[in-house]
Amino acid sequence: MKVTVEFVIRDDKGNILGQNSPLTLEIGTQSLHDIEGGVEQMKQKVLPEIEATLLTQAQNEFTEKVKEERNLWCNGTRKICIKTLHGQFEFYLQKYQKYQKNKKESNYFQLSEQLQERFVSQRLEELCGYYANRLSYENVAGLVERVTGENLLSDQTIWGIVKGKAETYSQQIRQTVQESLESTTSGQIQI
Repeated sequence: MKVTVEFVIRDDKGNILGQNSPLTLEIGTQSLHDIEGGVEQMKQKVLPEIEATLLTQAQNEFTEKVKEERNLWCNGTRKICIKTLHGQFEFYLQKYQKYQKNKKESNYFQLSEQLQERFVSQRLEELCGYYANRLSYENVAGLVERVTGENLLSDQTIWGIVKGKAETYSQQIRQTVQESLESTTSGQIQI
């Protein structure tokens, strides 16, 4: 049996923001196993497209909002590959520059404080971090491939994600302890 599925993305006013081309699914004998496999394949194809459409829309709205507010002008785009729980997609990352001379260039992700270190979604990083405490990095890479349908991250990349998160948490703990010690010390001096 063949089934055709099409997704249309609309804003709150009903305007179409994007839609994928119709996707035909082969669901074979109509057993639950075949249906589930067809839906999983559809998910892996359609969800990255939907994420790309929604992220592009968010970037466009952000650009309109901050251009005047922060005295910026658009300075081209850069094609990147973003990896998420649903797979990967290409995205044209907007670059910005200040109107004043000799100012450093920035981009949408820097200004919106997203994807600062690598173009991997926070949810995918969280999945890797959670399972890295339970499995080897190689097994986590296999799990990511099973969940996303693609070989998105190597065991070395996952190790880098876990190491980076551990360093961030360590710095936060160090800062908290240091502030606590300083407040205790300054409290004793004032007495």
